[in-house]
Amino acid sequence: MGVVTTIKEKCRRCYTCVRECPAKAIKVVEGQATVIEERCIACGNCVKVCRQEAKSILSHKEPVFEMLEGDSRVIACLAPSFPAAFDTVEPGQVVAGARALGFPEVWEVALGAALVSTAYERLVKRNNGKMLITTPCPAIVGYVEKYLPELYPASRRSSRR
Repeated sequence: MGVVTTIKEKCRRCYTCVRECPAKAIKVVEGQATVIEERCIACGNCVKVCRQEAKSILSHKEPVFEMLEGDSRVIACLAPSFPAAFDTVEPGQVVAGARALGFPEVWEVALGAALVSTAYERLVKRNNGKMLITTPCPAIVGYVEKYLPELYPASRRSSRR
């Protein structure tokens, strides 16, 4: 099962998702807009544009709750944009909510981004200004890997499979 799927009972053949998919990852099969898993970059655009709410995003809530119930220490990492996703509450309330769920620590991934930025700066200097494309966005990474593989070094492509 892919990250995004179609809820067939709700799909009403408007095909907005087909027209709006940047990766052309939705095809019509027997009148239903079906996500092509191999082409999907999981950007969520089809979910946003579907007025029938006929697209579903794969949830990982259950495995996370299982991890929280286990013996391992599980830390929540929030993107710097988390206040926009939870705009009806204060940022401190989101952190408190994560702790109430059982996360002993809540970090903002910007800390890791700062470390990564420093490493990229060193890499650019070592490569004499050779162009690099960097992003934390999984949709962009997926798009480059699937549709612009010439931008992705062959040595990295084989190690990711």
